[in-house]
Amino acid sequence: MPEENEEARISSVKSLFRKLNPFNTAMIALAVVLIAGVGVLTYFFFDMRKEFNDVSDDLVQAKALISSNQESIGRLHEEIDRKDREIISLNDTISELNSCLDSLDDDISSLDSALSHESTKLSSIEELLDDTGNRIAGSYSELSQRLSEVSTSVNGATTAYTNAYLKACDSIVRITNQDHDYRLLGGSGVIATADGYIFTCYHVVKGYRHIDIYLQDGREYTAKMVDGDEDLDIAVLKINEPVENLPIASFCSLDDILPGDLAVALGYPAVNFLKGPLTVTAGIVSAVREYDGCTWVQFDTTMNPGNSGGAIINQNGEVMGMGSFELVGYSGQYSNLCFAVPADTGWEYLNKYLETQS
Repeated sequence: MPEENEEARISSVKSLFRKLNPFNTAMIALAVVLIAGVGVLTYFFFDMRKEFNDVSDDLVQAKALISSNQESIGRLHEEIDRKDREIISLNDTISELNSCLDSLDDDISSLDSALSHESTKLSSIEELLDDTGNRIAGSYSELSQRLSEVSTSVNGATTAYTNAYLKACDSIVRITNQDHDYRLLGGSGVIATADGYIFTCYHVVKGYRHIDIYLQDGREYTAKMVDGDEDLDIAVLKINEPVENLPIASFCSLDDILPGDLAVALGYPAVNFLKGPLTVTAGIVSAVREYDGCTWVQFDTTMNPGNSGGAIINQNGEVMGMGSFELVGYSGQYSNLCFAVPADTGWEYLNKYLETQS
């Protein structure tokens, strides 16, 4: 049955084409061709449109890639510029280093020249040292002899101090003075006679109420002032109790004192609180001079409060005077400018007093 129907349709189409005239046939053929062309064009249009879209996508991707590459190229240019600047800076540094190297070369050249000059000087110094060494070796014996003489001189001076001290120390006494205000004052003194007369300074016992005398051997006595002069700073004391075997000082006159004589100060500095033995300081006689209307023995031995009234002895242990004061000036500009009451002044007042007692 289907085959029969197909044959019927084909027969019907053939019958139709036979009825058409040639013009119609041509038109139909043309229409078929046009329809086929339109189909082909439509196919190509859609195919080209697809390819165009693909190309458009490729172009978009290419533009994005180009943009990305341009950014990378921009960064690369910036990096190149930075490297160029670093290279320029490095070149400047290299130039500075080259300049420093040139300067260093100059310094090395100068140093070489200086070293050469110093080497010449060193050679001269070595020659001088050799010559000096020879001269030192040649004079060693003389130097040793001189050192021996100096040592002997120093030992002699030390012995002179000690011998002078030993001759006079027992005759130096410590004095304490309680004044009318019950203040305890004090100083030093020198035993002048076997029956107990003592020389000291007036300011040591000024305004006294009670005077105590302390000897080197431990004996203690009381005393009173029998004569004195405040302007001359001399005082003559007399021990109140009976005495015997007192150690008596030796004295020398002003006429026997010369500048440069040994001046050894014996006394009790800080007498009221620095308890202990008799102290010794040494110097020389500076002059015998008039000062403030009085005659003084000037010396450079250190004086401290408590030394006042103590003996200033010479190299023979003889008492030249009693230490009185040190001149210091308004601002302490003077140093070791010390003065002693001459022993002659003490004897003058003692003899005058004794004359009044006979």
